[in-house]
Amino acid sequence: MEHESSSTATTSLSATKASKKPSNRKLIQNALEYTLLAGGSMERDRLAALQAMTLSTCENFIVLLKSTRELKFRALYEHHTDRQHVVKLFALTPNSPPVLTCDVIGQFFKYNTGKKEFTAIDSRSFTMRTDACALKDEIVFKKKSGNTIARLL
Repeated sequence: MEHESSSTATTSLSATKASKKPSNRKLIQNALEYTLLAGGSMERDRLAALQAMTLSTCENFIVLLKSTRELKFRALYEHHTDRQHVVKLFALTPNSPPVLTCDVIGQFFKYNTGKKEFTAIDSRSFTMRTDACALKDEIVFKKKSGNTIARLL
């Protein structure tokens, strides 16, 4: 009899795990609060980004970083795992693209909560492991006439 109830409990636990969709919501919230938008000067932007996440029904998010060299927050995107693109949810600048596809991404990143930093991952598309991305440098740093560099982000 005990074996039967233990088996039922294991089955219901497995069903609960299977029905729960993977999410990086809490991880991205931590990245925004403690790394990307930390501090008093960023409070307004941090609260706005967190509010946008709260209102979203999506469970996975991608942070757009300034560039592969400067890992600074630029925008937050919804990542629907059944699609090969991400859609803008919140941005600090109006220049952030409304949709990101893999062909404009220079590098993908994973957030390490222990070290509170983003580390590059070897990927060519948005996956469940992806927490952030940076546009290709030639998109971010476009040359104007002459030698000056215009920053898009």
